[in-house]
Amino acid sequence: MEKQRLCQLLNNQRGVSAVIIAICLIMLVGFIALAIDVGHLMVARNELQNAADAGALAGAGNLYLDDGTAVNPNANQFGYDAAIANLSERVPVEVNWPGENTGDVQRGHWSFGLGALPRGFYPNASLDTVDLWNATTEELDANLNFINAVRVRTRRHSTPIASYFARIFGFQSFQGSAEAVAYIGFAGTLTDDAVGAPIAICMQALRQVDGSYDCTFGRFINDAAGGQDEETGMWTSLEQFLNTDGTPDGWEPGDLPCDPFPGGAANTPDVRPLIQCGEEGVNDNFLYLGMGMQVNNGQISSAFQDFYACYTAAEEDPGFLRMTLPVIDCIDDPTTCAPLVGAVEVYVVHVTWNPDYNDLPPSKPAIYDNEGTVMYNAWERPTPDPSELPDGMSPEEFIWNSFADNYTLIDRNGVRAEYQMKTIYLLPSCRDHIPEGVTGGENFGILAEIPVLVD
Repeated sequence: MEKQRLCQLLNNQRGVSAVIIAICLIMLVGFIALAIDVGHLMVARNELQNAADAGALAGAGNLYLDDGTAVNPNANQFGYDAAIANLSERVPVEVNWPGENTGDVQRGHWSFGLGALPRGFYPNASLDTVDLWNATTEELDANLNFINAVRVRTRRHSTPIASYFARIFGFQSFQGSAEAVAYIGFAGTLTDDAVGAPIAICMQALRQVDGSYDCTFGRFINDAAGGQDEETGMWTSLEQFLNTDGTPDGWEPGDLPCDPFPGGAANTPDVRPLIQCGEEGVNDNFLYLGMGMQVNNGQISSAFQDFYACYTAAEEDPGFLRMTLPVIDCIDDPTTCAPLVGAVEVYVVHVTWNPDYNDLPPSKPAIYDNEGTVMYNAWERPTPDPSELPDGMSPEEFIWNSFADNYTLIDRNGVRAEYQMKTIYLLPSCRDHIPEGVTGGENFGILAEIPVLVD
């Protein structure tokens, strides 16, 4: 009898099936609730992240005063305003910022961990700028007083993210938060009208052996005649062969800088129209960081003559031309194309056209930095006594040597620059510069204007 009852129970599957179906339904509802609520939570989380990104970019984009001489104390306000202007689930995001450099909006230093300082963000309320010259990238990266970033946090705590099906399991709502850091680096991709002349400066001529940007000596670009080319700079068309919409033609980040590159060397029709003698920039299009730029490693006489005329008529500073120029990598001795790596401000201190000391410089005033400190000393043209000159030295050579020594004009070997015809003598700038271009370039003394987000 007991055996018969047991067999009947085992053979009756209808009750078991109902239990299994009920369990499966509960699990299915749970998975649906999980999928819906997780998806909803991700959307709200992305909205919080977008708000944090917007705040950090706005703060970092206003991190420096217009002349680049000091950190902007209102950068936090820009970051806060941009963040709270965003919504999450049609609810304003929360940013706990009581003011100053505290709470959810802070400016400070971002380190990539290139030196002794671990990678990360370090809050710092300093309003002072740090000199970018005579310091390596690693030294700047480890300098906590180099204010280069803004961090913004956004939250949904007071107004939590709503729950839907998950309420069945006791989850009425969820708290959420997001964080973003935007970093201002060095001038990389250059915006239109940023470049002052169709001249590109070689990166190797601006750096010390340790890789730091050096503004304590001058360089020169000559006519490349007689094998004396100093590889300091080159003429450029400022052409990167872009599509009509301004995007690179057939080139993508990661490609070799000059491959593909459809053009030959920059020539007279490409370069001469860009000698404009004005304060406005001469590049009509963006110049993209890392992409090859068309250059010419020789002399273009007609363009040089026009530039010589600009120099002699210079009125911005007595006897000087100050301009921003692109920086290229000349490591492979380029003749037609060189990659853009950044930007530099230079003072053109002298330009020669004629041979045999027939373009000796006049007396010149001192060059000052933003704080009124002498960056380069004034120079008074001497009147040498022929009887006191070293053997074989003419008065003209004595005058030139005095000028070259005053501005520490040297060649690649550290030897005093000789007087040469058709030559541009320039001084890298040791002064704060108005931020320019998009973050990403090498350090040549110019901070970027447009920040980027960091992980």
